[in-house]
Amino acid sequence: MVAAWIAAGTAHADPVIEATAEADGAVGAAAADVARAQDLGKQQDYVGAVALLLEVAHAQPASHHDCNLSLAYLRAGDPTRAQLWADVAAKRGGVRPPWCTTKLPSQLAAALEGLQPVTLVISPDDAVVEIASLSLRGLDVIWLAPGAHTIDATADGFEPSTTQVAVTDAPTKVSLTLEASVDSGVADAPPPLRTTGEGKDPVKNLQLPPTVLSEGRAQATPESKDSPMTWPGWVAASVGALGLAAGGYFHASALATQNDANMLYPSNPAYAPLVDDFRADRNLAFTGYAVGVTLVAAGAWWVLTHGWRP
Repeated sequence: MVAAWIAAGTAHADPVIEATAEADGAVGAAAADVARAQDLGKQQDYVGAVALLLEVAHAQPASHHDCNLSLAYLRAGDPTRAQLWADVAAKRGGVRPPWCTTKLPSQLAAALEGLQPVTLVISPDDAVVEIASLSLRGLDVIWLAPGAHTIDATADGFEPSTTQVAVTDAPTKVSLTLEASVDSGVADAPPPLRTTGEGKDPVKNLQLPPTVLSEGRAQATPESKDSPMTWPGWVAASVGALGLAAGGYFHASALATQNDANMLYPSNPAYAPLVDDFRADRNLAFTGYAVGVTLVAAGAWWVLTHGWRP
């Protein structure tokens, strides 16, 4: 249930997760390593099994290996990566073990409780997307814990782009289009000074803006007496920051309550009240994050569009 909130605890420095073409003879070539990883799993050394299967998946890409890696991540308590590798196994198009298409999906669905699917619509399609310490390419959905997340996207020939997403208790969709990079080689030269006549002194004939000289001295254009009304934006951003802080507080409280509940059997009379407290704290955390992100964004927009002045 709440274990999904801290699923990133088994994070590995794995490279880009993507469904490349399956290598010929990959299953047979890595059979010994897969058997070793399965032995590690039987000894409940899931972290070791994940590390070994990661090497196999990238050295000998095959849907069969993706399924084993997905199961290892699931046993290690990282359902987000487990689901990603199950998706890779399906997209790669190779032969999968029967349990990978029958038992594994239901186990993943149970492990992903508390996380939400975030659909990624990225252009161009081959952009590398970095989110929640993961690097993806060509995958459409990632399951994330509620809260604020940063998404970075890069692709050859395009300017990198970054956006923020607030994951709540509902599915989320993120669209991001990268701008083509401009490589002119040389900065554009400034336009030449415009004069009022040909063959005349360009300094004497230079056309100046309305803020002109008076008796040979520059006169600054007086500033408007009406100051930009930015205070609503600052108020909204401040309240939003408090909302984010409240979300963090209830998030931590929910984790602590879950840890207490995990120490008990469901038959224990104290178990049900702890579960109720957890759900209440989780809902408050969702609300705090959602309200906080919304108000901070609205406040920033107001200040930027009404003049940067506190």
